[in-house]
Amino acid sequence: MSRTDLFGWLLLASLTALALAAGAAFLEFAHVPPWGLALGLFMCVAFVAVGLGAPSQPSPRNTGVYGSAKAASESEAQAAARGEKTSPSLHDRTFPN
Repeated sequence: MSRTDLFGWLLLASLTALALAAGAAFLEFAHVPPWGLALGLFMCVAFVAVGLGAPSQPSPRNTGVYGSAKAASESEAQAAARGEKTSPSLHDRTFPN
């Protein structure tokens, strides 16, 4: 197990212990019935579940290819990387809207 994994498990264990201690202190000093704590815990878990289920990075919307554009083949990409193939001049062309 890597060092990062061990740190993650240690962090999870310490946060769990802190949550249990906070729940016990809340029950002891706030005079809240156990069902009230269970309801609050359920609400917190629900908010976390909704937050984890939400998409973090939506896909970009400008991925459409228009006209006669196509992806380069592997041989075309390698030729362009070696500098053997140059792109056509765009100075004389007109592009429709």
